[in-house]
Amino acid sequence: MKMRKPSRLEKTAVSRRSKKRNRPGVFAAPKDFHRQALHSLADLASEIRGPLNTLQTVNRSLLETNLAPVQREFTEKSLASADSLLTLVNDLLDYCRVEEGKLALARMNFDLRTTLEDTARLLAVRAREKGLELGLLVHHGVPSLLSGDPGRLRQVLVNFTRLAIQHTARGEILIQVTLEKESGTRAEVHFAVMNSGPGLSPVRQARLFEFPPRPGAFGKRRWGGAEVGLTLSQKLVERMGGKIGVERSHRQGSTFWFTAVFRKQRVRGGTSRISPQSLQGQRVLIVDEQPASRQALTEQLHGWGCLPEAAGGGREALVKLCQAVEDRTPYSLAVLSKEMEEMDGITLAQEIRRAPALSGTLLVLLTSQGNRGEGKLVQDMGVAAYLTKPVKSSQLRDCLALAVSRKKSPEEFAGAPLITRYFLAEEKKRRVRVLIASNDVHAQEVALQTLQTIGYGADVVSHGSEVLTALAKASYDLVLMDIDHPQVDGMAAAAAIRRQEIQPGQHIPIVGMTPQVPGKDRQRCLEAGMDDYILKPVQAIDLADVLDRFLSEAD
Repeated sequence: MKMRKPSRLEKTAVSRRSKKRNRPGVFAAPKDFHRQALHSLADLASEIRGPLNTLQTVNRSLLETNLAPVQREFTEKSLASADSLLTLVNDLLDYCRVEEGKLALARMNFDLRTTLEDTARLLAVRAREKGLELGLLVHHGVPSLLSGDPGRLRQVLVNFTRLAIQHTARGEILIQVTLEKESGTRAEVHFAVMNSGPGLSPVRQARLFEFPPRPGAFGKRRWGGAEVGLTLSQKLVERMGGKIGVERSHRQGSTFWFTAVFRKQRVRGGTSRISPQSLQGQRVLIVDEQPASRQALTEQLHGWGCLPEAAGGGREALVKLCQAVEDRTPYSLAVLSKEMEEMDGITLAQEIRRAPALSGTLLVLLTSQGNRGEGKLVQDMGVAAYLTKPVKSSQLRDCLALAVSRKKSPEEFAGAPLITRYFLAEEKKRRVRVLIASNDVHAQEVALQTLQTIGYGADVVSHGSEVLTALAKASYDLVLMDIDHPQVDGMAAAAAIRRQEIQPGQHIPIVGMTPQVPGKDRQRCLEAGMDDYILKPVQAIDLADVLDRFLSEAD
């Protein structure tokens, strides 16, 4: 059968359709379409961030009021959903910036241990909701004072840890940090997030970082929060000069790992380890059933000059304590974990206090979640300190040093203030003053609420010119500066502050608050004299990292 040849009229119509398809502006080329789609997605994500942050602030404020149990449950679920959605929106926004080549990593000095501790502390809340233990182990050989982008490092760790929490039903999750290799100016650090869940199959493991994902990567074909986070994490790690991967141990869960290269700060000593004189040579017994927690505490105590030993449970601890007394080498301190199956920490503390020979050992109780009235109970038992895990390194150090310095008997401890994280935070809050400069009422409320959440108070001024007046009247430890002001903008105010700092030691940290900081604006912040910047709307984890870095001398 012969096919009919197209007529001249049909040929002309086909030719016109072909030309119309290739005409500029009618159908975009694939690359242009992809670029336009990313740009539209980024604009949409930026618009969503503001309302979501307002929703977070309102829910947090509601939780501080007297709510009925059902109302509190609904509010907590609403806040958790807002947090998850904001994380997804931020990851999408960052992914678009990476694809468009607009995401530049910052280079700033930071304390690695402080960044890791703040990250673990905020993630521990979500882990406790599932009954999981979250531990942090930083090996003593890892340098603390580094230069790089702590915000992006924290972002990758948060993505990995949240995924580990999601796929772990019981047990513990450990963030382990080791030194891969180093030179005189650089350090390559290895980060691993290990969980005790069922683990990933080889097929899912091989497809984990695929984009777009195929069926089987997460059980079905989709690109949701976990996929966005992992894809973005892979790109961020590549920008940090590292590698990324996942390993599966038989019946022992999965390990998500990555490496990153940082510059080492030009500071003598290379670490920020502080060893109070009162802790030097003190014998400390660590009691915890979780091996990772015992190892992490042992590393910390070694760094402060202590002589730590460990026990895996209450009965083993009692044997070690009694044996040490017989050998005339008693323990000065015993750090007890409350959550233990064989013998919980409170029962163990009671047994220790019943033995007169052990009265000279100070007791520190660590708990994954404190209960109302429990502080008074352990204080009456003669416990010196009661802290919630994960405990910040500086917080534990100050707690132990304060407990040792008191040198009181258990009976006298019953009348002394119990050392808690609130007690330590109040001591710090009385010494630190923060100034917020912003004409945006919403930004002021968010910054104040966030500061109160992490234990700081602050004063507020409306625009840049009032900053100079406030600094002339009072002394502040840090300024949060909105870069957009109607009268004197944040850039000009920062430059004016720097011009007034003539004498050595007058430098006050200035942190800019900006909706987005691509290359040029970031450079303008630094050139104006600002020390750092954070994105609006302000997030607690970002602000906590900034405050700990710049207010470390106030601890």
